[in-house]
Amino acid sequence: YVRLSGQESSQFYVEPGKIKIESPDSLEHIKVTGTKTNLENQALQHLLESTNKEIAIVLQEYQEGTPEQQKDSVYSKPFIKRYNTLAEKQKKISLAFARQHPNSFVSLNAIIQSSGAFPDYASNYELMQGLSPEIRNSALGKTFSNQLEANQGNSHWCHGSRVYPTGCKR
Repeated sequence: YVRLSGQESSQFYVEPGKIKIESPDSLEHIKVTGTKTNLENQALQHLLESTNKEIAIVLQEYQEGTPEQQKDSVYSKPFIKRYNTLAEKQKKISLAFARQHPNSFVSLNAIIQSSGAFPDYASNYELMQGLSPEIRNSALGKTFSNQLEANQGNSHWCHGSRVYPTGCKR
């Protein structure tokens, strides 16, 4: 990721080959081409574009409230609901992309980003198996697979619980 002034960010992949990075005016409008992974990333970002815009609107509308309003659950609850609905829509788009592009490192990242802080073995194992062996056996693929294995026994038991080094507690 590249982040400037705390507001704009963009994701691109550094890999062998010629990479062309251009923008007419800002990081927000960056276009990265020239390598397979960056072209695949651009395709995924294009699929997520409308939900990204909708999320930006939700966040902007929330920010228009006073600090007191933002602390009030009656005020914030509808925004949280809208945001969560859009986040779930993005997850579905990202995982559909991953299923359609099993030979893509972007797909592995989409699975990882969609899985959250404590990835559930059952829901992610099949997705990982759908990736090509080359992607699954990459350093990142192995790391994520190991994380899934470590969480395998805790996936349902820990849901809604506090996680401790020795296990989960409600």
